[in-house]
Amino acid sequence: MDNFLENVHQERQRHINIEGYKPEDDDKYINGELANAAACYAASCPIFKVANSTIFPIRSLFPWNPTFFKKHKHDRKKQIVIAASLLMAEYERLDREENKEKIDE
Repeated sequence: MDNFLENVHQERQRHINIEGYKPEDDDKYINGELANAAACYAASCPIFKVANSTIFPIRSLFPWNPTFFKKHKHDRKKQIVIAASLLMAEYERLDREENKEKIDE
C-alpha cells in the first residue's frame, strides 16, 4: 500500500511541477470535472480500435479535450495511480474551498 500512496503522491507532484496543473487551476473545476476525469481513468471499460482510431466508451464523461485523455498510453496500474491523483486534486480543491468559506464567514 505504501508504494501505491507514494506513486499517487509522485503523480500528483508531476501534474503540478511538470504538467503545470497548479492548485489554483484546479480551483476552477467546481462541477466535478476532476472526479469525472478520475472516473474515466479508473473505469475498466474496454479499449478498442475502429478504423485506426482508439475508442474509449467512457470518454464521454471526460471533461476536457479528448486529446488530453491518454489512458491507452498507460498500463492498468498507472491508470489507477492517475485516477487516484485526480481524486487527490479534487479532495485538495474541496479543502481549499471549505477553508475559504470559513475565512469569509
